[in-house]
Amino acid sequence: MKTFMRYNKMEIYLGYLRTNHPVSSDVYSSHIHNNYELLFFYEGDADYIINGAVYHLQKGDLMLVRPAVFHNVRILSSRPYERMIFQFDEKVLRKDLIPVLRSMENCYRIDPNSPLRRLLDYARDCSSIFSQDERLHLAKSVLNDALTHIKYVGKQETKEKEHVDSNLEKILLYIDEHPTEVLNIAHLSKLFNLSESWIAHAFKKNLGISPANYINRKKIFYAQSLIDMGMSPVQAAEACSYINYTTFYRQYKKYLGSGPAEHKKNTPHEQINT
Repeated sequence: MKTFMRYNKMEIYLGYLRTNHPVSSDVYSSHIHNNYELLFFYEGDADYIINGAVYHLQKGDLMLVRPAVFHNVRILSSRPYERMIFQFDEKVLRKDLIPVLRSMENCYRIDPNSPLRRLLDYARDCSSIFSQDERLHLAKSVLNDALTHIKYVGKQETKEKEHVDSNLEKILLYIDEHPTEVLNIAHLSKLFNLSESWIAHAFKKNLGISPANYINRKKIFYAQSLIDMGMSPVQAAEACSYINYTTFYRQYKKYLGSGPAEHKKNTPHEQINT
């Protein structure tokens, strides 16, 4: 079951999935979107990968993915897979909870007897019987209550990432922090003293995409944020070091589903399937 909702022109997505059928890893490809994702894991045998960092999911894990960060689920066996997802913009939260959200870790272990676990179970159980408007308010209230809980006890529940390639992590951090620069695999090879073939292999193995694809998507999502703040599409393209506006427009439409001008009107939402 998937539930898609809009709240005061800001989109909230609440999705619950349970399947007893084998799930191919190909279903859950690496993807990116410009809002937050909160995944609660109930059951299965899977890894959750966030920008190359691998977390082996266990019952009760709560995963947070920040905007414009590549992530995906890697299914490891045919065991039943069950999870619940919230995808949201921080504007749906109380103002006092925004700093909590921004300071959160990537993964939390939720005690099965904790109030937060009961809250998440409540959202799961009610999402299938509530009306669309009721589910909208359910999603918003559960998110706010969940972050309030984490605000006070989150430090006791954090879980460390289990694996990440240190060289790839440095490259991804550099790209994230320099979206306005001219970036390509040759530049990264010289900067980090790594071969282009190693970099290409590391991206493919850990993220499932090429370095160019990653860089282009990061630039487009950064440009989207600039346009949302009032910059014109032409200015955003120049700020992200696009020499040719046609190339910028084509990539923008490819990754976001509409051109920059249409985006301001429609605010498209990228469906996800993790």
